Amino acid sequence: MQNKHTIHHDARIVRIEGNRVEVQMMQQSACASCDAAGLCRSHESKMRTLVVNVPDASSFQEGDHVWLHTEVKLGMQASVLAYVVPLVVMVAVLAGCGMAGVPEGVSAMAALCVLGLYFVGLYAMRGRLSRKFEIKITNIQQ
Repeated sequence: MQNKHTIHHDARIVRIEGNRVEVQMMQQSACASCDAAGLCRSHESKMRTLVVNVPDASSFQEGDHVWLHTEVKLGMQASVLAYVVPLVVMVAVLAGCGMAGVPEGVSAMAALCVLGLYFVGLYAMRGRLSRKFEIKITNIQQ
């Protein structure tokens, strides 16, 4: 089932409400999979809870072990929206203010305000984005 075009995570179902399935998964940093992580003590992992909308939640039960999967390209697009675009916007505002002769403190505040507006806009579009960045859930056959 796993291939180079898909991102997979093991998870456990903790709650089912209608067509919404709440799952918990262990999110690990890249260091957690390193063989030397125990020696350098830089590894970290944490439990993360996600809500996945599924068309037929009746096929799942609380406590089931499942796979969460999505396409790699969607993960890359999400990373661009969360990290690259805000960085470009912030640098563009700082550069534009700098070229306009605006004082540095005001430029920094303007960049932070525009960044805040960007993230408010993303939050406002969360419904549309959640349909685009769909996470699929599959029972793990035991």
